[in-house]
Amino acid sequence: MEKSRTIRKRSGKSAFGAFYRYLQGLENYSKDYADDLKCSIISEFSGGRTTSLKTIYEDYPQEYFRMMEWLKGQQTRAAYTNEGETWRRRVIAAICSYLDATGRRFDSKGKKISYAITMACRSANCKSFNKISVTALRRVYNTFGFLKKDEAALDSKGYMDATAKEWNQAVQRALESNNIKTESINN
Repeated sequence: MEKSRTIRKRSGKSAFGAFYRYLQGLENYSKDYADDLKCSIISEFSGGRTTSLKTIYEDYPQEYFRMMEWLKGQQTRAAYTNEGETWRRRVIAAICSYLDATGRRFDSKGKKISYAITMACRSANCKSFNKISVTALRRVYNTFGFLKKDEAALDSKGYMDATAKEWNQAVQRALESNNIKTESINN
């Protein structure tokens, strides 16, 4: 019994540190109300028996670990949301870069971004840009990144070469790299 008590004391500081890191990562976290938020979470998971982090850790370990798992889950959701936002930005940048490389011109930056979002939705076969999964966003990003880098289909000024065969080959390679099956579009 003494040995397990010693282990708990050693890991106690890092466990408390993890709690506060997770607490700060919550969506509704505010420094002004951090203590109230901490107390309400601890009270909820301890069944109203305590609002002390030390007490729930030492006296109610099952509740403490259940609370920590819940906090970890909240962090995972936040990370997923941030990952999706990151990929959305990357997709817009890749498509806009592709549009620049193909010589498309727009009246304003907003119209260009709107057009890029429409292209991303069509590529992912989704009606709403914000509902495209991270996996689909990666696929769209890689497709447009590949098309932009395929300079064989571009002339010296960065405009599309008149040779449709080269362009069709570039599109076909991009589609095949993403396991999209289509009939050959070569003439």
